[in-house]
Amino acid sequence: MIQDWEVLAQLLPLTWRGIEVPCIRMGTSCGNRLAEHEQYNVPASDVENGGRKSAKHSFTIPFRRLILGYSELYPRTFRQFLKALLNPDVGKLQHPEFGLIDCQVGDWSFDWVAEKRDGCDLQVTFIETNENGLTLEKAAPSVVDAQQLALDMAVMFLEADPPIVYEDPSGLTLAEQLAKVASLKLLAELEVASALAEVQRVIDGVNGILDMVGSLTDPNASAMYAAGASIVASMEQLTKSLTVSGSGKRIVQKINDKERTVAEASAHFGLATGAFYSLNPASGRSGTVLANQTVLVYEGGA
Repeated sequence: MIQDWEVLAQLLPLTWRGIEVPCIRMGTSCGNRLAEHEQYNVPASDVENGGRKSAKHSFTIPFRRLILGYSELYPRTFRQFLKALLNPDVGKLQHPEFGLIDCQVGDWSFDWVAEKRDGCDLQVTFIETNENGLTLEKAAPSVVDAQQLALDMAVMFLEADPPIVYEDPSGLTLAEQLAKVASLKLLAELEVASALAEVQRVIDGVNGILDMVGSLTDPNASAMYAAGASIVASMEQLTKSLTVSGSGKRIVQKINDKERTVAEASAHFGLATGAFYSLNPASGRSGTVLANQTVLVYEGGA
């Protein structure tokens, strides 16, 4: 169970060209293109800023067979990811902190060592590009950022004339809804269908707010609208990450027509037992899939 203080566990999953992978270390380096104009016997320099350099995002990715929540990381996902790294075109990196960014692949390396018998670790660097305009400044916010936007909106609601009142039917404020989404997101014990329902509640709620804000003459109306639109963008990105598997297969809901064991249900829906467990953890714990129960499977089978 992920605790509230484990904020790194609440970030977006790392993906490259739609392939989701775990990450045990990440770093970002950036800076400005500066021209220093020096003069004789004059302290310091006249420094001209020529704009921001491309950010470089580095990751250590463990392609190991025993990583919780991921199946067949090595060798299947490893080989898919390697093929994606060899693609010379601009691709979309979903950075856990910054969201979707256009990037090119920089340096990457991996090795096999005797102490790691279940796979290998990959070190890779992605370099931001402005080719399609999806740079750090325009990346969709993370769920944690969306929570802060919701808190900012709540303040603007109170300051509006007349004050705006928003409350979900469950009694939660928008910020509380987002906090719930952030705490539940990607937990191994959470079924994807439940997560999607929570995320959709936020999207529906914010869209309702945007309809209301659109008719306001309040000075903060444009700021509220921008914050709400950013939250929706974050939630839609989260929905995509929850409904597409690491191999790029879409996850869909199916009805189990009769009671089955997990092994029988896996065979019936064309999935490996491990894949069925990862998509339907509650059924995996009970060992039984009930008649008329909704289950999650990969579209077209495993």
